[in-house]
Amino acid sequence: MKVISGLLEKLPFRKKEKAEKRPAEKREKVSFEGFWTENFSREAIAGKWTVYRDSFKGDSEDAKKTRKTAVTKIVLISVAVLLSLLSTMMGELLPMQFGKEQGKMLSESLTPFRWNGKLADLQALVDEAEDEEVVYDPDAEVKLIVPFYSQRDYPTGCELVSTSMLLAKYGIKITADEIVKKGYIKTKEVYLDSRGDPYGPDPHMTFIGDPLEDNGYGCYSGAIVKALKKIVPKDKYKVVDLTGEDLEDICREYVDKGIPVLYWGSLKMEPLYYDVVNHWYIDEGKRKGEEFKWMSNEHCMVLIGHNKDNYIFNDPSVDRAGAEYIRPIVEKRFKELGKQSVAIVPVE
Repeated sequence: MKVISGLLEKLPFRKKEKAEKRPAEKREKVSFEGFWTENFSREAIAGKWTVYRDSFKGDSEDAKKTRKTAVTKIVLISVAVLLSLLSTMMGELLPMQFGKEQGKMLSESLTPFRWNGKLADLQALVDEAEDEEVVYDPDAEVKLIVPFYSQRDYPTGCELVSTSMLLAKYGIKITADEIVKKGYIKTKEVYLDSRGDPYGPDPHMTFIGDPLEDNGYGCYSGAIVKALKKIVPKDKYKVVDLTGEDLEDICREYVDKGIPVLYWGSLKMEPLYYDVVNHWYIDEGKRKGEEFKWMSNEHCMVLIGHNKDNYIFNDPSVDRAGAEYIRPIVEKRFKELGKQSVAIVPVE
């Protein structure tokens, strides 16, 4: 019996007697000041730093392990920093080298990507992304590089000089004077008939006056479209008359895609005005016999970009490329002259 009783005492599932309960010890309340002093005071931090520093010293296994862990962390952090810098540099350099859109595509293509789900789910995400509408940001900074020419030698030839800049963008070098002399555009003066009534050409068909003289007039988009169609190789470029389109649409569809645009507005964005002496009856084309009134301060330049506050132009009346004029006034002058604009588009 004693043997059996002894064996039962040794069995693991035997219920042990409850331990005698001891009264819980009262904990001292720690004030915020005491907690701060104990953990974050200068002395506490210095002490913790000393302990941490000493943990690296010696040849013990703990010290070796601590040193190895620290080196690993330093290497990983350095690699992360280098990858971040490389990503930033690629994001900046690729747009400069290849253009904004191409650089963005190349930069994004270098971003590592791994998909661990089902291929059907991945395809669904791709289809959803393609269906999303791309929101146009008119405030984004865009500035194209287009050769700049001054109209210093062509007082009233802004349309022809701007056309020369537009053509130079595509490697077609021709001066404003050559556009006239080679017959790409007609020029004609306003004259008085036998009764003293003024007659003259349609500005959408002919350049009115002499671009070399101060008393010349100029021309409108239709005349430039006709001239460009004679100049550019038809197998490489297409001339597009954008007259009637809004500037924001023009920027989105052309300028933001690297295509500069001829713009008709006013000189230095000053008000357009009508002088009673500047009118005549059109003597050519479908508008023959119609009275025409020329608006003074009319001006043509090349739209090359935009930013949050301004539109950016190669304005032949100034001495440098990249003249900026505030958005509202540019749009106002544009509307006042019938929203005239022209582009040259490479044939795909």
